Amino acid sequence: MSVSRENIEHLVKVDLTDAERLAVGGEMAQAYADKDDLEAKKKFEADSFKKQIEAQEAVITRNGELLRKGYREETMECKSVKDYDANTLTIYRPDNGGEVSRRDLRDDE
Repeated sequence: MSVSRENIEHLVKVDLTDAERLAVGGEMAQAYADKDDLEAKKKFEADSFKKQIEAQEAVITRNGELLRKGYREETMECKSVKDYDANTLTIYRPDNGGEVSRRDLRDDE
């Protein structure tokens, strides 16, 4: 009978030692902690990006409204003229003297 022997590599089952179990458990616990940290960071970053996107959307909305209307409104110190003969109160712009509004005088004016 003829027998041939040689060394080969083959996959075999090897039980973990107590030290290996502790090391693998520690690595797994650290992976869970790192995953939780990454998920918290992702949520923070997503919230931050959401706020930045919302801020840009507000600029787009505001500027789109300005372009659509073709004017903006701002408070100016205007001239108020009460004409008792015509019974009117007229408000004039300071920059070009244009009439802003005209209404009838109230009884208390």
